[in-house]
Amino acid sequence: MVSPEHDENAAGLNGGELDELGEEQTGAISEQENSEGPEEEEFSANELYESDDTETNPSPEEKNAHHPDRRGSGKKGLWVVSTIGLCVLIGIGYLHLKEEKFKELPRQNSESVPLAKISGPEERVLLFDSFIIPIPENREFTYISLSLSFKLPNKEIKRQMADKKKEFRGIIYDILTEEISKRKEVPPLESLKKLIIGGVNSALSTGEVHKVYVTKFLAV
Repeated sequence: MVSPEHDENAAGLNGGELDELGEEQTGAISEQENSEGPEEEEFSANELYESDDTETNPSPEEKNAHHPDRRGSGKKGLWVVSTIGLCVLIGIGYLHLKEEKFKELPRQNSESVPLAKISGPEERVLLFDSFIIPIPENREFTYISLSLSFKLPNKEIKRQMADKKKEFRGIIYDILTEEISKRKEVPPLESLKKLIIGGVNSALSTGEVHKVYVTKFLAV
């Protein structure tokens, strides 16, 4: 059996050790709290500061979304205006060139061909409305429009042509189309007149025509 003195010494020794151990643990906990406390407070303050910066300072993408690049829109507007101005200048130059060419055309093709109304009895005159002849691509003009009037020797020939006016119109149209399409330039009106007279006479049953006039002429 253990004596009471031995138990007291053991109890006293154990109590002292326990007190020392308790003081060491208490000091360690206090140091840990003292060391962790400021860091937690500093971290919380930094988080709040960063949160405020995020709210008050938008990102570059947000800035660009609210404020689009004005320089790009200005350049685009200037480019559109320049393009429109260039197109207008080209159109004016093209129309002026066409007008100059058209002014020269009557002097070239009407020297020996009268472009006027036919005088004479109405019963001996037969009119044909405008023939519009397209010109092949890569030529000086796009199409030619001309009107014809026949001065006929008698009423019988006029009756024949009036009764079959669509047929004679088709003959004249084919002659004009063939002759104009195979030439690089507009053929002389005098040569066209001769071809038209020949084609009409070949379709008449009796008699012949000798005079045809170009009353209107336009090359576009």
